[in-house]
Amino acid sequence: MTKWKYVIMITVDSLRYDHLSIHGYNRKTTPYLEYISKYYKCVDLEMRANAPYTKASFKSIMTGFLPFSYGSYFSVRNYKTIATFFKKLGFKTLGIANNVVLDSRFGYGKGFDLFLVSPSSTLGDKRTTLMNKVIKMKVGSAIFQKVPKLAKTMLYALLTKGRVVKPTFPCEALVKAVQRFIKAVKSDNGKAFVWIHFMETHYPYDVDLEVWEELYGESKINRLKYIEGWISILEKLNKDSEMKKEILKLNIMLYDNAIRIVDKCVEMLVKGLEELGCIDETLLIMLSDHGEEFLEHGAFGHIGRRYFTHIYEELIKVPFLVVDFKDVSPIDSSFVKNFRSIEFAQIDILPTILGFFGVSNLRTDGINFYNVMLSSNPTKYKRVIISEASLINKERGTRPIPVNEKIILAVKKGKWKYILRESLSEELYDLQNDPYERNNVLSNAEDYVLWELRAISKSRLRKIKHWLIKEKTRNILRLIKT
Repeated sequence: MTKWKYVIMITVDSLRYDHLSIHGYNRKTTPYLEYISKYYKCVDLEMRANAPYTKASFKSIMTGFLPFSYGSYFSVRNYKTIATFFKKLGFKTLGIANNVVLDSRFGYGKGFDLFLVSPSSTLGDKRTTLMNKVIKMKVGSAIFQKVPKLAKTMLYALLTKGRVVKPTFPCEALVKAVQRFIKAVKSDNGKAFVWIHFMETHYPYDVDLEVWEELYGESKINRLKYIEGWISILEKLNKDSEMKKEILKLNIMLYDNAIRIVDKCVEMLVKGLEELGCIDETLLIMLSDHGEEFLEHGAFGHIGRRYFTHIYEELIKVPFLVVDFKDVSPIDSSFVKNFRSIEFAQIDILPTILGFFGVSNLRTDGINFYNVMLSSNPTKYKRVIISEASLINKERGTRPIPVNEKIILAVKKGKWKYILRESLSEELYDLQNDPYERNNVLSNAEDYVLWELRAISKSRLRKIKHWLIKEKTRNILRLIKT
C-alpha cells in the first residue's frame, strides 16, 4: 500500500522549462520551487511535450497515448484517463480543467467525482455587442477593414480599462478549492486525486503588481504596451526594429511575472496542506502542456505563424516535477542522474504515476519510468520521442479532426531531431551542437541518420492515416445507430 493519500497534479499552460529559475534562469521566477526541491525529496526533469499546443498534448498527459494514436486528439472519450484509474483505486477525484478545450464534451470529465471547466465570461458578450455597433459606423468599419486585429485590441482595452481579463479561474481560487476538497476528504478518512490547470502563463499573461515590483522594482505597468493586438504587429516588424525589441521585452517580463504568480500559488497550496495536517501524505506533481515562443523562429505564443504549426524546442521542452513531502532528505543524486539519462515524455506520466500505486502492464505509448530506473542498467534504455500535431491548428481545439488532416511530426533520437511537414518540407537539427535549432543540416546529414528518421516518420504517418479513417468509420456507424 502506498504512503500517499493525496495526489495533486498541477498542469501549467504554456510553461517553458528554461524560464524557471530552478533551472538556472536569470530572473527569480520560481524561488519556492527551488526551496522545495532543496529540502524535500524531489525529481525535477526536462520533459518532452508530445505536441506543441494544449488540445493535442493533453491527450498524451491524461491517457498515455500520442495525440493521433488510435484516433485524433479531438476527444479522449474512448480512452481510460488517469482520473478513471485513481477512481478505481478508491480515490475521491476533483478536476478543474480551467480551459474550454478540456471540458467534459471532449471526455476530460471522465473519472472525476467533481469536474469544473472555467467561469463563463460576460465580457465576451459585451465585446461582441460593442464591436458590432462600432463596425456599423463608417469610421469604425474602415478601421476594422484596414487593421482588424488592432481595432479589436483597442476596443478590448477600452472595455477592460487595460486590465487582463480571461474567462478562467485565477490560481488562488483553484488552490482554495483544492484545500476545501482535501479537507472534506480527510474528514471522511478518504483518499483524493486532484487535477488543476493554471492559466496564468497563457497569453494574455496575468499580472500581479506586487510580483512586478518584486521582480523589476516598478510599481506601475503601461498595459496598453502589451495588449493582444501588438502581437500581430510583432511578427511583421523588421527583426532589428527597436519597437519590436521593446514590445518583445515587455511581453517576456510579463510572462516571467506570471510564472512567479504560479510559484506563489504552489507555495499557498503547500502551506494550506501543512495547516490541514496532510502534507506528509501528499504527492505533488507539476508539469506543463507545452512551451511558448518569443520569436525564436518568427512566431509568438504557441500557434506558430498564422496557425501554421511550429514544433521547435521552445514549445517542446517543458518541466516535470514530482515532490514527496514526507521525506525531507534530498533524493539520491545517482538516482536523479539515471532518471535524467533517459528522455521523459508526456506519454510517460500516466504509467509512471500509476506505477507508484501498483498499477502495471498498462496499454499506453509511454513507459513506467520508475521501473526503468530500478532496472540493472537504465542508461542502456534508448528511445525515440515523437511529437505530433495538425499542420494547420486553427480551431483544432473545438472542431473534429478531418480524415485528410495534414500532419507535422518531430522525431527525436539521441542528438538528432527531424521535423516533417507533410507534403511540404523537412528539417534536421543536431541538438547537441545546435540546441536552438538555428542550422538546418538536412543537406549535410549522414545517409543512415536521415534514412532512419524518415522511415520512423513515414511509418507513423501511415498509422495516423489508418487510425483517422477508422475513427471516421466509427463515428458514421454511431450516427447510423442513433
